[in-house]
Amino acid sequence: MDGREQLLSQMVDHQILITDRLREDLGTRDKSWFDIYGRNFDPSAMIYPLTIRKSTDKKTNRVPDLWAIRAVAAHYLGMAHHPPVFFCDHRFDNPKPTESDRLLYTDWVEFCLTMTGLLNSQEIQKIRSRGWWNEDISSIPPELINKKDANLSNFEEVCEKIALWKKEGWKVALFHGAFDPVTLTHLENATHAYSYGPITGTPLKLVIGFDSDELIQRKGKNRPRYQLDERRSQFGAFWMVDGTVVLRTNKPTTEKFASDYLALGVDYIVTTNNPHEISTRRGAILRSCLEPIIIPENPLPNATQILQRARSRKL
Repeated sequence: MDGREQLLSQMVDHQILITDRLREDLGTRDKSWFDIYGRNFDPSAMIYPLTIRKSTDKKTNRVPDLWAIRAVAAHYLGMAHHPPVFFCDHRFDNPKPTESDRLLYTDWVEFCLTMTGLLNSQEIQKIRSRGWWNEDISSIPPELINKKDANLSNFEEVCEKIALWKKEGWKVALFHGAFDPVTLTHLENATHAYSYGPITGTPLKLVIGFDSDELIQRKGKNRPRYQLDERRSQFGAFWMVDGTVVLRTNKPTTEKFASDYLALGVDYIVTTNNPHEISTRRGAILRSCLEPIIIPENPLPNATQILQRARSRKL
């Protein structure tokens, strides 16, 4: 498969869905059902906290279940796409929704879910085609959402895989962080990084790089919050991720980070324009002479904020 075929194959995997109808209405404030209720759909507020599990025993403290979050997302979208269920669920709203409101809401949910990366465009098409399922969320039809096993390869194995990809004509981007836990902000940033390939015409593979437990322990008491392999399995199972790796360094220095970047053989480092971005990570990009993929500052809450909100709701 040549570079053009690789890119075309990649481009059909995901696109951020936004309709002309939604574009035209987003700035309209008309006190309609969509204006008052529909546009308040927020995956961060409505979906993520539903699966946070409280535990005082660190041994049983599990990473928030992103697979369940995706199932809940599919549940919301299935309701929006099936008029009898949608209008029954919202029969007590004031004002009551119209068919136009339902269509706008469906467009908005699809936009939010593809923007955050919770569902890709192929999965959304399956949900549209199948219609509503009257089942518990935990028993969502497995054919609707793609789930892959995350390969927890060691550093040297990932280096070999990256070298093979580059021989095949791929470029490789590394998105590096603690991801303790993985949040919608991380997923959205990964989706933006993945989109760099189709936007620029670059056949791109995305690897998620995790800080070691020793490095995260420097951030404070009771860190890391969650087991490393669980964090890797959660993020690695997403459609936009081609592999995960644990960086070798346990010291947060420019030299150590740059050494790992170069040893992996990646072409790009994903970073943000957030002024609070770790300075050593930015310095490591300069020192390694790798090209950054710069993600706009993300308004979604970070891991600490999400956990605080979830616990305040006593979930």
